[in-house]
Amino acid sequence: MLSYYINNNDVSNNNYAKAMAYLDEAFHTVTIYAFSTPYNLDKIQLGMDAIQLYLHPEKHVTSSSSIQPSFQYEITRGTWLKALRALTSSSINSSRPIIITSLLSYNNGVGNNSNNNNTCITPADAAFRILQRFITGRGVRCRHQSSKQTNRNNYSQAVGIKKKEQKGQKKNQYRNNNNMSNTRLDERDFNMVLHAYAFTHQMQSAHRVLALQEQLRPRSPPLSPVAYSILLKAYGQKGDVKNVEICIHHAQRNRVQPDIVMGNTVLDAYVNCGLVDKAEMLFDSLSVDDGVKNNASEDHEEDNDI
Repeated sequence: MLSYYINNNDVSNNNYAKAMAYLDEAFHTVTIYAFSTPYNLDKIQLGMDAIQLYLHPEKHVTSSSSIQPSFQYEITRGTWLKALRALTSSSINSSRPIIITSLLSYNNGVGNNSNNNNTCITPADAAFRILQRFITGRGVRCRHQSSKQTNRNNYSQAVGIKKKEQKGQKKNQYRNNNNMSNTRLDERDFNMVLHAYAFTHQMQSAHRVLALQEQLRPRSPPLSPVAYSILLKAYGQKGDVKNVEICIHHAQRNRVQPDIVMGNTVLDAYVNCGLVDKAEMLFDSLSVDDGVKNNASEDHEEDNDI
């Protein structure tokens, strides 16, 4: 419908606003369905295609039209998060399917990207590129805009506004992206992508997520026991004792305080690697530490009672 109005030069306020209202409603309906549980690859591909259409509507306008829209839309962070959860889910990554998409293949200066328009990528790679969008702010809208305001902005960009107004919009867009780049990133976003790579045993890409998280400090959250537990579980399942030890030393170097989950993950990793004796020694040391802490807490409670 949007292409019809633009291609036929029928871009009056009423018609264009009406077209944009239909487009917004259709987009939200499709993405809610596409990224809902139970996850399905065909549904996710439909949602990715809808995002592509929403981000770059100018690609669907015929070249014969005298009006070529130069605007690009922004998608709410909530919609991106739904896509991220779907792409990183275990059910989708269990068979390592391929998604053919181009919406995330752009050079944003973060990580390694491909400039090909039609790129075959795994769901984990698609999730990594969504994470890159969270970092740069490109195509991400943090706050909800009313459909009336969105339609007004899109109409102004489609019919061609004055140069001063265009410059002002560019400044506002730069300011919004700059504010986005200064916001603190969520650890859960990194861990979802990390889990998707580790689940499919793409460990080199998993370490790329860790390197990116460390590189973006202090904007990004510090590495936590959750991230190391994900890596240790993956290396333990592979029986890769060398990388298990490297992960442990890396966590110690970063002064990460292991929690009970990370401790159990290390035990499982050693057992899977055939190092049962080492797992027993670690278990005994953890038990001794817990016993000392419990005795200390009991003594403290007795002192308080006195």
